Amino acid sequence: MSLIDVSITQFIEEVDSSSPAPGGGSVSAFAGVIGIALARMVGHLTIPKKSFLKLDEVDQEQFQKVHNRLFELKELLLPLIEKDTIAFNQIMAAYKLPKETAIEQQNRSKQIELATFHAIEIPMQVATFSLEALVLLDVLERFGNKNCLSDIGVSALQLNSACQGALLNVKINASSLQDDAAKEQFIIIADNLFQKAHTYSTKLVRKIYQRL
Repeated sequence: MSLIDVSITQFIEEVDSSSPAPGGGSVSAFAGVIGIALARMVGHLTIPKKSFLKLDEVDQEQFQKVHNRLFELKELLLPLIEKDTIAFNQIMAAYKLPKETAIEQQNRSKQIELATFHAIEIPMQVATFSLEALVLLDVLERFGNKNCLSDIGVSALQLNSACQGALLNVKINASSLQDDAAKEQFIIIADNLFQKAHTYSTKLVRKIYQRL
């Protein structure tokens, strides 16, 4: 059964086990999904309100677009909870390939490299989608239901954790690459996204905290 089909309790027990997967990558993706779901809740509790309907039509349209985009991002993130675990298991499978002959060693090395690239791609997607969602929270903070300010802050914290947690996985997997140019490029991208997530989250959460 897929990780996204099990109960929360089952997922927690899967993480709280001797198995290395699901691990930090899947947990980061889960944090992103939860963060977006919470942001979407704010939208649901805002759009029907009289105060929202009194807003300028341009502001209402912008809010609706953000709410819709958050749904799309949630749907993109959800399957990555499972895909990250699959990617890790593929690396482990590659390491178990035979290595007795030169040809076997060459094939094993190639498969490990390919699996590692894939294991970088998944958390990079988690980080990218989570950061996009995090940036969109600014609109919710400005026009959302004032009673939901703390929820927007919690959403920001979850999305920051999702992004930065995923990037930790990008870096640890990139360190195993034989392709030095690709390794360097992944690390540069990860460092940039990591700093952006920190900046956006810190600024937004501080602003919300001061408004409460």
